Amino acid sequence: MDTQIYLRQGCDSSVSFELEGNFSSAEIMRFERISYQGSIEDDTVLLEQIVLSEGYRADVVFSLHGVHATESRDLNQIEDDTRRTARRHQRNCLELHATAPETITGYTTIVLSLVIRPP
Repeated sequence: MDTQIYLRQGCDSSVSFELEGNFSSAEIMRFERISYQGSIEDDTVLLEQIVLSEGYRADVVFSLHGVHATESRDLNQIEDDTRRTARRHQRNCLELHATAPETITGYTTIVLSLVIRPP
């Protein structure tokens, strides 16, 4: 037990988190933004570039959580999978995880809106 975090609210409630292991030397994967917004229009995902603050690493694995889950080293493959599934919903809120060996997983949120043009 290297670290404990205590959260207190009022005088009669508390939450205690106990982190096992030594994280002082682990790299934390971080995205440049907390969230990204985009759209799906005519089977095309329009989304600004998602960037890891640490830059490119060949051993990073991305996984997408939300409507469905997928795992890939290639963000373009995740985009293809997302396009097929997200078409069925007006708005999709997804969470993208980035992890690599001996790192702490990074998270960001992706909100995709479906754009439907009248015929």
